[in-house]
Amino acid sequence: MSKSMVNILIFAAGAAIGSLATWKFFETKYKRIAQEEIDSVKEVFYRWKKEKVSEESKLVSENDADEDDNPYKLPDNVNELYAKILGKEKYTEEKGGAEEMPIINPRIITPEEFAENPAYDTISFTYYEDDVYEDEWGVVYSKDDIEASVGLDAVNHFGEYEEDSVFVRNDDMMCDYEILRDTRTYRETYGKDPDTVDE
Repeated sequence: MSKSMVNILIFAAGAAIGSLATWKFFETKYKRIAQEEIDSVKEVFYRWKKEKVSEESKLVSENDADEDDNPYKLPDNVNELYAKILGKEKYTEEKGGAEEMPIINPRIITPEEFAENPAYDTISFTYYEDDVYEDEWGVVYSKDDIEASVGLDAVNHFGEYEEDSVFVRNDDMMCDYEILRDTRTYRETYGKDPDTVDE
């Protein structure tokens, strides 16, 4: 083997060893830097979590000490809030209405409002041209019952939203009523007067 070949091999071996040493040095250095960053983030997160737990435990202890601050306690004005939900609040000038605008009950509502409140019952009436109201089970209602439930004026609102139907809400009874018009009389429909219907 010639001397130049030996020199080349020694140079290649030195370069390889030098490269390996350099690679190992930088690998160790950057692993250490990365670990320091990870430890720093863990420490910040740990401090943040400890402060958060401390704040929550402080809040819980304050709520236990003072029941008035309990977020689950019903407010004192719960009846007022309930009345607002039902639409029975009184309107003031600040709210854009008359100072004491009474809530009409029962009142005409739009077809879209009918049955929108799941807490309200729904009843469907058929209105015959001879002023007879019959529910979906064939029960004929007296004038007093109609006045208390949908009001005697409801039939004057046919055509306001829909040609042959009117929708009424009675908040006192918690009920929505649908009144469907039949252009015939009760007698034409059943061949007898409503007062002969068995009750």
